[in-house]
Amino acid sequence: VHELRAPVTAIKDSASLMLADGLSEADERKMLNLIHDQAKKMLMQISTILDAAKVKDGKLVLSKAPGDIGKLVHDEVALFLPEAKKKNLTLIAEVGNNLPTVSFDNVRMAQAITNIISNSLKYTNEGGVIKITVDTDEEYTSTKNHGYLVITVTDNGIGIAPEKQSMLFTKFGQFNSNANKETQTASSGLGLYITKGIIDAHGGTIGIESAVGKGTTTTLKLPINS
Repeated sequence: VHELRAPVTAIKDSASLMLADGLSEADERKMLNLIHDQAKKMLMQISTILDAAKVKDGKLVLSKAPGDIGKLVHDEVALFLPEAKKKNLTLIAEVGNNLPTVSFDNVRMAQAITNIISNSLKYTNEGGVIKITVDTDEEYTSTKNHGYLVITVTDNGIGIAPEKQSMLFTKFGQFNSNANKETQTASSGLGLYITKGIIDAHGGTIGIESAVGKGTTTTLKLPINS
């Protein structure tokens, strides 16, 4: 409710100023842009809440098709490069050669990877490094039949205290940090909860290893069956 109240208040106040007249054309344009941006923000937050409800009720429907996870990761990294550059972060992707094709929901997997990269950007201070890797596990390497496709997102950010890590995949699970507050954005606390729901729906697993002051590694595993 708190996260929805802020954009609604901004829209209401901007509309009130416009209705009162007296604004210049340039100021009216600023108010319209603010209303547009805050409405877009609200729609994203509402979509997040709806996704969380679907995960909770077991109604997250996937539209799976054979695809190239490596390409998906490269595409997602490209979207975040401007933000990483603005924060003076190094963001790189390393994708293994000749990866097997796996079936996945392209939109939902993009959403999951976006959530994880966003967290790394949020909690890695200026000058840090975020690395995404995609490769197969040892079981697939030896059998060429079964195993997992493994996606890792590793950063050298502020890390997460052990006693707080159990909260990460719960609804509204958040933790306070000493990261630069100016570079952080408001969070609903639903991102990792939804991400876990997406990976679970694919029959995969997600895990986090972290240490305060040393960074965090998030690992996604998707099953391979040739």
